[in-house]
Amino acid sequence: MAAPGARAHLLLSGAATSALWVLLSLWRPERGELRDLHVLAVVSIIIVSSLLLAEALSIASPAFEVLFGLIAGWLGVKSGGSLDALALMGSSALMFLVGLEIDLAFIRENLARSAAIGLASFAAPMALTVPVMMVLGSGPLEATLTGVAVSTTSVAVVYSIIKRFVGVKSPAGQLALSSAMIADIASILAFSALVVRTSTGLLVYLASLAIAPPLLSRLLRGLPELGYEGEVRIIIALLLAVTLASEVVGVHAVLASFILGLALQEFANEPPVRDKIEALITGFLAPLFFVAAGITASMASPGAVALLALLLLAVSYPPKALPVAVLSKLRGGLAWRVAASFGARLTVSTLIAFVGVRRGIIGPSLAGAIMLSAVMATMLAGVLVRGAEPLFEA
Repeated sequence: MAAPGARAHLLLSGAATSALWVLLSLWRPERGELRDLHVLAVVSIIIVSSLLLAEALSIASPAFEVLFGLIAGWLGVKSGGSLDALALMGSSALMFLVGLEIDLAFIRENLARSAAIGLASFAAPMALTVPVMMVLGSGPLEATLTGVAVSTTSVAVVYSIIKRFVGVKSPAGQLALSSAMIADIASILAFSALVVRTSTGLLVYLASLAIAPPLLSRLLRGLPELGYEGEVRIIIALLLAVTLASEVVGVHAVLASFILGLALQEFANEPPVRDKIEALITGFLAPLFFVAAGITASMASPGAVALLALLLLAVSYPPKALPVAVLSKLRGGLAWRVAASFGARLTVSTLIAFVGVRRGIIGPSLAGAIMLSAVMATMLAGVLVRGAEPLFEA
């Protein structure tokens, strides 16, 4: 948390830059060559204002990026062209980063209990959300995809909370992290299975996913010293190739990028390489994706979207947190702090809504509600985790 004086300065700067992107969103360039630059300028200012407000309020900046993207789309900013390409690359890069974060040895050491917590925290909200969505008129595929979107979690958020309050190496910390990883893997696999389109090309693609990553990892380890910049260039080239191949086959790169991250952990997780890759993804590609995802969704009826978002939050957050609190068997406020952190689900939830709209599986208004509920859930998780501190210290 920033000091009071610095916090006030950040809030004022965030408000000023927010006013700037709102005003710029209302401008409609007449020259076609300016439209791409106009959209990218709006998005870049949104990213800066999100960062300033996130630092001032101690809230994850992607929450503001998605929220401001939704508002920009409502004001008339259109995605397309360069922004769509960068957003697609950003979504692949995010899943690559998730793959780098998954520690399979960590999971194996805590498998039985972690699997029970992770799968229960994924299945419980989904079991409630799917029938609710079908009652509201969604078809089976749209309802199931919505259920997956609101049932995922965020390893990054859980990690930051565990690191600050519990300790990554403590038994409680290991249990929470491995459970969150299993929930993340379950949501990625379920999402990939729902959006896949069967074809001969797909079978070749899936066979390549099984064979290529281990061979690629071995090949890269055998390369001579290229310097950190060279290794970063190789990783970016691989991500672009994976994204292109996935689009050609007709699937999203989420699973391939995730597997690539798992396979290249030894190559990409050395501190200097990891730091540079993480800075590029979290500082540039990921924010572009979050803002573009918000713009892609629809806020044509803000009141209806907000009500649906609140409903999705109500049917997903409590049933997600409760199994974690009960099955973790942690003491008092620690159990509730870990349980509350599992409710933050911004990354994969936003990705599912973004891909669902692009594939025509989810309507733009529902995508907006999913993203808005993810923003609400992430902010609520921050409030609840901080609110549990007196219990934790008792």
